[in-house]
Amino acid sequence: MGQVITAQTLSGVGGWVVLIGAQGAAAYQLGGGAVFLAVIAIAWGAPPVLLGRYAGRVIDRTGPRRVAVTASLLAVLAAAPVALTPAIESPPALTGLLFLQGCARAFALPAADSLPSWLEERPSLHSSSAWLGFAGNVPLIAGPLLAAWSIAELGPRWTFAFVCGIFGAAALLFGMVREVPGKGGHAADAEGTAPWSAVADPAVRAILLAAAFAWVSFGAFAVLEILYVSDVLRRGITTFALLQAAFGCGLLAVSAVLLRVPVLLRHPAVLWGSFALIGVSEVLYVVTRSVEYAFLGVTLWGISVAFFGPASRYQLLHNVPQERHGSVMGLWRAVQAGGSLAPALGIGLLAAWAGVQAVLVTVGALTALSCALLLMAHARARGPRDAPQAEAR
Repeated sequence: MGQVITAQTLSGVGGWVVLIGAQGAAAYQLGGGAVFLAVIAIAWGAPPVLLGRYAGRVIDRTGPRRVAVTASLLAVLAAAPVALTPAIESPPALTGLLFLQGCARAFALPAADSLPSWLEERPSLHSSSAWLGFAGNVPLIAGPLLAAWSIAELGPRWTFAFVCGIFGAAALLFGMVREVPGKGGHAADAEGTAPWSAVADPAVRAILLAAAFAWVSFGAFAVLEILYVSDVLRRGITTFALLQAAFGCGLLAVSAVLLRVPVLLRHPAVLWGSFALIGVSEVLYVVTRSVEYAFLGVTLWGISVAFFGPASRYQLLHNVPQERHGSVMGLWRAVQAGGSLAPALGIGLLAAWAGVQAVLVTVGALTALSCALLLMAHARARGPRDAPQAEAR
């Protein structure tokens, strides 16, 4: 399990270094404006949305280890031309790099999410969810810092050489994982297992919709948060950085707690309580013009996100057949990517019309309201069509 966690962490860090390195090259070397930066962000973010469901089916058919290794090697091959040639000086080449990296992410993330279900040591779902939540949270803090260091100290082209090493190490670690042979969709289909669909399962559908609402709110804040700090709080970039640090402290503190008490994830109240807290903390963050309330809100936001990610992963895997874990993780990652990307396509215009603070308060309030509606739908659900996976003890 340790190899999976380390490989997932490396993949997350490598993704951040690629994205920030490409953005730096676009802005400072190619002189690209907002439109070009938006294009490369879409090229990086769209493949997980478009390929998530297909990636899940491939994982169930062939096994997550093979998919994770292949995706990591694709990330290496996509970054290598930038490190070895002047390709970084070409906008089409840079856009193509980000697209290929996005394709690699579309397969690597759900493969790592479902890989614990295939391990010989059979870790429990709540334990593996807590560890994978930690592996996903660390790059949120370490990724941008490492990217900034590598760009400043190594330069853009050597940064991409560095990325090749990161993804290569992830591929090596994924390849060392020992899977249980004979598992997956082929074996299940041959035995006549009834078809299963996540979107037709009321319990699973409610959780996926909750993830969609949560990540839409994250995407909205990603676009407008810095404008709230500068235009509403009237504070500089230092305050914005400190707010991000407060979010990260809440995130990592809870991640550390979950590593010690992962059994908390087994309670549905943790999932729905953290989802409600996301909306409440977002409102608290932006509803006043007080810096103190902003710090309180953003810290609670980090805490709620740290619970929500692993809890939603655990509940999804617990409620679906084991041979369909790749499919549901592919959908979950596609929902996350789509939710994060959607607000970037138009929320700036909405904020220009209604105001940054009004839009962000509305986003948080709607997130909290959606929790109540989805919780009622989840309570009415009788459960999945197929029996859920029994937990490994």
